[in-house]
Amino acid sequence: MRKILILLVLILSVGFIACSDSGSSKDKIYTITFDANEGTGVPTPVEAIYGKPMPAISIIPERTGYDFVGYFDDKTGGTKYYNADLTSAANWGKKENTMLYAQWVLEEGTVAITITYNNNGGTGTMEPQTVLENTEVTLRANTFTRGGHTFEGWATSASGSVVYANEETFPIGVSNIDLYAVWNEIPTYQITFNSNAGDATGEIPPVRVALGAILPTISDVKVRREGLFIVGYFDASTGGKMYYQSYNQNMAYGGDPVLSPVGGGWDKEADTVLYAQWTTTPPYGK
Repeated sequence: MRKILILLVLILSVGFIACSDSGSSKDKIYTITFDANEGTGVPTPVEAIYGKPMPAISIIPERTGYDFVGYFDDKTGGTKYYNADLTSAANWGKKENTMLYAQWVLEEGTVAITITYNNNGGTGTMEPQTVLENTEVTLRANTFTRGGHTFEGWATSASGSVVYANEETFPIGVSNIDLYAVWNEIPTYQITFNSNAGDATGEIPPVRVALGAILPTISDVKVRREGLFIVGYFDASTGGKMYYQSYNQNMAYGGDPVLSPVGGGWDKEADTVLYAQWTTTPPYGK
């Protein structure tokens, strides 16, 4: 009986391992896509099996002035998976769907120049651009950003004016080019809050806002008048346009009001004073 039990355990174990291997084999197939990396022409996506040679592909990419050297898992460096003749250079070694990139070397007798992009006080990185000398180049689209600024174009020095527009096409010579992002600061305007009453206590610090921007919500407003409540803040001491509405359900019981912006973005291209207007009725919130 003991031998029978041992035999059953072995049979079940072998079956479990076989099932596990069968299930995991399906997980070893990954989709491979291709990027010509500044060239033209790529194969259609293929499926690679982990640990096996790369599947057959066709279409060798082309790039003027360059020789194709193979497909790699990075735009520069990385692991080579296809040779220049599209034969497998290695067994597939990644457990994920992957993009492979064409890599290039200059044809004998050709010369390339490099265009370098500098964020010049912004944030982000952009890859250098390599082009053949005495040809035409189209600049890369800017991907740098800078808070409170708009991108204007490219200068050839850190403090220079715009020389090239975003994605501009122009003839290029024989020298490397360093380009610097040119930024234009978005103007902001100071908003000052006036209690509009000599007997009011407390104050609201000024805020700054750009044209078209949504005004910030102001919490815990400490401006007070005995027996009166803030309706909101307007661009005139009486009447005018409301820019802030007072809102707080508990204000009648001693809670601090909240000023919520009204309407669209800020619409004045100037520093502005907003005036509190008052009521004897607590403006309950929604």
